[in-house]
Amino acid sequence: MLSQREIDMLNILWQAKKPMTCSDIVAEKKELTQNTGTAVIRRLLAEGLIEIHGTAYCGRVLGRTYVPTQKSKEVILQDFVEQYRGFKDVISVSELVEKLENL
Repeated sequence: MLSQREIDMLNILWQAKKPMTCSDIVAEKKELTQNTGTAVIRRLLAEGLIEIHGTAYCGRVLGRTYVPTQKSKEVILQDFVEQYRGFKDVISVSELVEKLENL
């Protein structure tokens, strides 16, 4: 199961629809520090949820850019399903679908 920080960083990358540096990601999520961002990126890379796309200048420093992998979508969906299983006796599939359709 992914941590909230991992989910937040993946969401930023998916929403961006372009490669981002760690600094770009941290700038989008103000409560993240550069050190925390770097640590989360290392975990996401190790799990195959993001990949290095290339390099880009971040100020005067050259840094790696990252993009999410297809596997990250599958993992997020699996986490969602696992969370739902814990509430399936309380929330019907039709209620869930209705809420999802109204997003």
